[in-house]
Amino acid sequence: MADGQDGGGNPAPGWYPDPENPGNRRWWDGIAWSTFSEPLGGASSVSPSAGASVAPTATPGGAGGQPPGAFPAASTSGLPAGTPNIDPWLWQSILATIFCCQPLGIVGIAFAAQSQTAMSLGSYDLARQKARTARTWTLWAAGVALAGWLLWGLFFAIGVASVGF
Repeated sequence: MADGQDGGGNPAPGWYPDPENPGNRRWWDGIAWSTFSEPLGGASSVSPSAGASVAPTATPGGAGGQPPGAFPAASTSGLPAGTPNIDPWLWQSILATIFCCQPLGIVGIAFAAQSQTAMSLGSYDLARQKARTARTWTLWAAGVALAGWLLWGLFFAIGVASVGF
């Protein structure tokens, strides 16, 4: 509509000042606040869900800018539309813990969980950093296991050669 509101009296979808984090702005989908946020003055003018350009016109939610409803439901992939695809290395860390080196794999699981938490909070740079750390610990767990198997094979070969089979 011309006044920047939909037929139900809610402001039109767009980027607005974040009522919970001053200095940021958050996506308002026309009904509720989303999990998408970015620093004020960010370059994004694209809707994370529809891909349409919008410009903020007013702070939604009435007095104090409080959100009138709940966060939107996740998409069919389990992540909101527009969310970066970050692999936290959780399943790989679990396999490394079970089959390779438990101490290193457990550290990998912890960092993978921190990566998932950061993603759910919308902190994608921190999520990438934690995922890289989880990857490092997981690969170290696999490397330690591989080195152990190679040493075992070497000692087995030396033992068999010394017995003279």
